[in-house]
Amino acid sequence: MTALKSKTPSNLSGTELRPHQKEALAKLKNGSILWGSVGSGKSMVAAAHYVQTQIPRDVYVITTAKKRDSLDWNREFARFAVGTTSDATIAGVLRVDSWNNIHKYQDIKDAFFIFDEQRLVGSGGWVRSFLRIARNNNWILLSATPGDSWLDYIPVFIANGFVKNRTEFKAMHVIYKAYTKFPSVDRYVNVGRLVRWRNQILVKMAYDRHTTRHMVQIPVDHDREMMKLAMKSRWNSFTNRPIRASVELYNVMRRVVNIHPGRLGELNKHQEIPDSERWVYLVQYTAGAEGWECIETNATFCYSQNPSYKQTEQAYGRMDRLNTEFVNLFYYIPMSSAWIDKAMRRAFQEKRDFNLSDLSVSF
Repeated sequence: MTALKSKTPSNLSGTELRPHQKEALAKLKNGSILWGSVGSGKSMVAAAHYVQTQIPRDVYVITTAKKRDSLDWNREFARFAVGTTSDATIAGVLRVDSWNNIHKYQDIKDAFFIFDEQRLVGSGGWVRSFLRIARNNNWILLSATPGDSWLDYIPVFIANGFVKNRTEFKAMHVIYKAYTKFPSVDRYVNVGRLVRWRNQILVKMAYDRHTTRHMVQIPVDHDREMMKLAMKSRWNSFTNRPIRASVELYNVMRRVVNIHPGRLGELNKHQEIPDSERWVYLVQYTAGAEGWECIETNATFCYSQNPSYKQTEQAYGRMDRLNTEFVNLFYYIPMSSAWIDKAMRRAFQEKRDFNLSDLSVSF
């Protein structure tokens, strides 16, 4: 993913709450999930909610390490005169930390927590710490993609008191497939109740973007002989041995299309965006999809496709922000004629992840 310097933007900026933000703010309550697309201004709404309803409690923000280190949340709260020390705030004291350190705050009581970027999946340490925090504090959760399945909502349903634990939820709502090696959901039951629960906590922040996305596919070549060896002969040209599993076939095909000189790239050097008329800034998908804002450009070159729809959409949103001064945004996507490139693009257009079942191959 590469951000490119572009033309001089038109003037469109401001720090006041927009109509869609005010509407969402009026609906927020303790235990809510604020659902807004990347760049919609969720953090400002969360800060405004704290100022309106949670003062004089201290406020803790659990976010990505990138957003903690870049001080994004500090600047957001500074607009409301909320600071990080008792002598520099009109309300409580702000503390921002990463999800990796959430366990440090599980004994805090009578504060307000903002959980930024959904990380509450499964039943691991982060979820356990979240549930302990939720029992003794007020909180909201911010997410661009709140849940791909009902299982993703279990921690929040527990925190809101809808169910006691994961075991109770599964007993009430999950039917598993029989005779499978690993547990696999066959279907959900009593879905009407789940929908009601979700509607009680989900606050959707929809708005009409002032931007228009233009997807520009750029034809590039790939090594057809290497691809043929992989797909037809199941041969790994990189290790010079047979391909043994579908995941290996997938990785080989991805590598074949992405190493071609037609889409040559460089390593991300973690530098600041240059202050000049012409520049190119290289960003790795995983590092740049979250907690990185680039409103100084309206053009991105997506060197390779990512199998995750969620991560791709978040990456696209890095320059498609509420406060961008551009209207037309251009995403340049190198596209070979290889089946893997086309299949991954089709999955994204269908708003889903590309997965190994799309390969439809056997070994």
